[in-house]
Formats: sequence, C-alpha cells, structure tokens
Amino acid sequence: MLNKLKHKLNIYSSEYNLKLEDTSFLVSLSGGIDSIIMASLMLKIRDEHICRIGFAHINHNAHYKSADVERFCSTYAKTNNVIFYRHDIFINPKCNFESIAREKRYNILDNISKKHSYHFILTAHHQDDQLETLFMKKIDNGDWISKIGIRESLGKIRRPLLENSKNDIKLYAKKNNISWIEDPTNVDMSFRRNKIRNFSLPNALKLNPLLKESLLNTSF
Repeated sequence: MLNKLKHKLNIYSSEYNLKLEDTSFLVSLSGGIDSIIMASLMLKIRDEHICRIGFAHINHNAHYKSADVERFCSTYAKTNNVIFYRHDIFINPKCNFESIAREKRYNILDNISKKHSYHFILTAHHQDDQLETLFMKKIDNGDWISKIGIRESLGKIRRPLLENSKNDIKLYAKKNNISWIEDPTNVDMSFRRNKIRNFSLPNALKLNPLLKESLLNTSF
C-alpha cells in the first residue's frame, strides 16, 4: 500500500510541477480505520521525503464517542508531531445527514487548505466505498455523472486509496498493529449506506459474482 500511495502522490505533485518533498497534504482524519491507515502511511512518506502534512478532524457530534474520537485524533497528531486542525459541526438528525455532513466537511477542509496553503486534501475513500456508491446509484438509476461514482480527483481533493479494498486496509492495520476507534454509527441501520454495506450489496454480489467488475467498470 505504501508504494502505491507514494506513486499516487508523485502523480499529484507533478500537476504543480513539484517534487513530492515540495508538496503539502492535508489529511482528513476521522479516527476510523481507513483514515488512520491513510495517516500512518503519510507519516512514513513524510519521514522519507520531508513533505509537509497536516491532520484535520471534523467532529460531527453525532454519537457518544465523538469527544473520545477527537481526543484520539488530537493525541495521534501530537504524538507524531503533525499540526492538528479541528472543527465542530452540528446537523439535525432528521435531515439528510450524510449529504449535509459531506458538504459541510468538504467546505471546512477546503477553507483550511486555503488558509494554510496545502496543495491537496486527502481522504481515505477506498474501493468498497466506491462499490457501495455505484450500487446505490444503480438502484436509483441516477444520471451519468452520478453513475461514475466517487472520483479520485475533484478540485483539491484526492482519494489515492480508491483502488485498495477494505480488506487491504484491515490487513495493513493488523500487520502493523495500528489502533483506531470504530464509529458506532456504522452499525446504525437507519442510515441507508449501512444497509447497503451490510446487507443489500453483499447479497447482490453473492447472486452475481460479476457485479463487482461491472460496477467498477462504470467508474473512472
């Protein structure tokens, strides 16, 4: 995973005609396994290439572990000598939580990147996230732009782990003895994505072994 990520970062740096060591990256740090693995990989790359990185945590204040997660992220950043940015957001649970949270989160990340001069914002979306999104768009019969799924590049945002599976991430965490905090809302079936992730998509993949390849072929 480290070499794949480094290759991606070199490609991103070349967009500015920069070397990796001259490029700065703001990592969106939720405290979950995906973002912590991204952060741990970025720490290795920082130490090798002396590039500038920062960690940004957006506290959604959406569950009983929110304060613990923020402390965990803050301590992780401080322990690894990384500048840490944190912001609170509050969302009415009766609204479209996922959509509103995403919009607010990206606005905050964009503002941090502009204020503190980061070239890129990194999020830890992976292949399983992509599959879930594409499957939902297929069910909804969304328009063409929706059906291409999660884009690797969008403005300053880069998602370099999109080709890595969740299993890749779990194996890396286990091999390197990396800790994280599980988001309790991941098992809340009132969220549509959790239903897709835990029931609808696994069942569909069992019924049609070619579905995964078919879905991923629609993204780019």
